Amino acid sequence: MGNEKPGKPISPTMLARKMAFGILDISDAIKYITEDFPVRRTDELLMREIEKKARQRKISQDAVIRGLENVVGRENLRNWLSRESCRIGRDSAIKIAFGLKMTYEEADEFQKRCWHDGFYLRDYKDVIYRYCLENKNVSYDGATCIIKENSYLDNLQNADVDKKLTRERDATKYLDLGSKSIASGDELSRFIKENEAYFGSFHRRAYLKFSHIYKQLKDSYVESAHHYNDIFGILQEYADLNTSPDFQYDEASVYQCYAVSTEALCRHITMGIADFRATLKEKGAYNVFYRLVAENIPIHDIMLAIYKKRKSKDNGRIAEVDRKLLILAWLACEDGCTSRFKKDAPEIDMIEHIQVLNLDLLQSCGMSALDPRHPFDWIVMNSIYSSYITGNGRELDDVVDRMETLIDKMRSLYAKK
Repeated sequence: MGNEKPGKPISPTMLARKMAFGILDISDAIKYITEDFPVRRTDELLMREIEKKARQRKISQDAVIRGLENVVGRENLRNWLSRESCRIGRDSAIKIAFGLKMTYEEADEFQKRCWHDGFYLRDYKDVIYRYCLENKNVSYDGATCIIKENSYLDNLQNADVDKKLTRERDATKYLDLGSKSIASGDELSRFIKENEAYFGSFHRRAYLKFSHIYKQLKDSYVESAHHYNDIFGILQEYADLNTSPDFQYDEASVYQCYAVSTEALCRHITMGIADFRATLKEKGAYNVFYRLVAENIPIHDIMLAIYKKRKSKDNGRIAEVDRKLLILAWLACEDGCTSRFKKDAPEIDMIEHIQVLNLDLLQSCGMSALDPRHPFDWIVMNSIYSSYITGNGRELDDVVDRMETLIDKMRSLYAKK
């Protein structure tokens, strides 16, 4: 706070960031995230956008609110403007974007502030939303009608797009450039028709990053198994010279002992959060804060389905890589361990670590950067900070150990409630 102006109150976001990069004691961290955490509420989020649009359009906030009500409904808006709500679904976020007459870029950023992924231009729906947001004469209902006209594309998932279809190396960039210049409904229809082969809702880049990490982690386990086999191989040579009848060595059993199971790999990646989620489900309690930490963390069967791109029996869709899963897997693998970034002072190395996580991992996949007002992201930020500042000497396990400890203590607190 040394650079702040005297008397100027610190914002909740800056305070949360300050605490993430300031608390080392585990008990202090638990107290902060379970008792004092400034989770971003929908009333704060919406009023910020309403005030912004009132200034931009030089009209009253009441006028902006009336226009928003016409799109999202009075009851929905009343609920979001209450002080008890902190969740806005993605479809609702898009409706709000239309109701506030946001640009495409503003709507993309708003979705991320609502803790959703931004627009994905491999999904034909998001191409349509882009056109309609940029052409203010098209309403949300108008966008919905155009989407229904093209609903035959819903079954496309672009899991294995044919690279020969275009000279462009990145189909998403290709669609981004092409959709920018659409100026009419006819051009939109033509663009969608001409590019059917590229469309699909499957987030391919996030999957490719996750599959690389998953394989890296699995290979590291296998490498460890080989290492132990080498050691026991030496012992076997010794056993050949040993005349004791009690000396036994079974290479296959040793290898199997150290080979990784899907369940063990999942537990290593999710750091016990999947168990925490199961506890929440068993108790049947709806606690928004805890669910913000634990939701969408897969059990091992679902993680394997994600890796193998299996289709769901319920809806026929391929399981997607969630943002939290991508972060957890990266932190658990060699690419995300602290030893990769230890070059200068701890504070400088920590900043580089977080920048790589934000830019190379998350934002390259259309996902939002770490948000100190989201409890899961705060735990990640605080664990990275603790890893660098305490300097325990370990490499891979510093961040993971801290996160596991925080999650375990949160689970214990919840179990007592």
